[in-house]
Amino acid sequence: MTLLSLSDLSVTLRNRPVLDGITLSVGEGEFVGLIGPNGAGKTTLMRAALGLVPFAGQSSLAALSPAARAKQAAWMPQAREIAWPVSVETLVSLGRLPHGGGTETDRAAIEEALAQMQLSPLRARTATRLSGGEQARALIARALAQECPLLLADEPVAGLDPAHQIATMQVFARLAAEGRGVVTSLHDLGLAARHCTRLVLLAHGRILADGTPAEVLTPARMAEAFGVSIYHAETEDGPVFLPMGVLG
Repeated sequence: MTLLSLSDLSVTLRNRPVLDGITLSVGEGEFVGLIGPNGAGKTTLMRAALGLVPFAGQSSLAALSPAARAKQAAWMPQAREIAWPVSVETLVSLGRLPHGGGTETDRAAIEEALAQMQLSPLRARTATRLSGGEQARALIARALAQECPLLLADEPVAGLDPAHQIATMQVFARLAAEGRGVVTSLHDLGLAARHCTRLVLLAHGRILADGTPAEVLTPARMAEAFGVSIYHAETEDGPVFLPMGVLG
């Protein structure tokens, strides 16, 4: 089943073209990593898909009413400001608002989200007093508690320590394995190679490549998109992928 469909989507912001003619779909069971250099349009693509910025073309999510969209897709933006000094548990519970809140189902979803992000011991802490990495995990937990078919997350592992980066990617991969769809922007190409089922490489406002990590993370494409050389190896523990140097 298709969870997100974009057709000929283009975005111009402040008289500058950011995206041009993006067409893609995301289905159940896919963990899609959006990769590309700074300014390639990764954040704009997700925001346009949700109808948060003006665009030309079509987005299946943006066509929904706000209430229906909140039940179809959970959104974790790159900005991680927590405005109110509420407890971690209360913050995570806000993810249940599209469903009404207050039921046993809501309580179970909140508990599961806290456990998945290893936040159960911090449930009573004031969210604004957490470290930056802990706040990021709390906001991911809020999105998980929403229990939508589709999760869109903008650089969710940025600022997390290595253990929590890996744990978060494993949570997302598990959601996809259970039949949900996940779309996340990433700068860590090694994490993308190891955990995503599919990568979409953006460059110059267009899709440069779309396929499995092995199909997308080629030396030629990394040189074209990022201007870097790479090291790639297959090990018993999975693929190892590292940018090595800047090409002249």
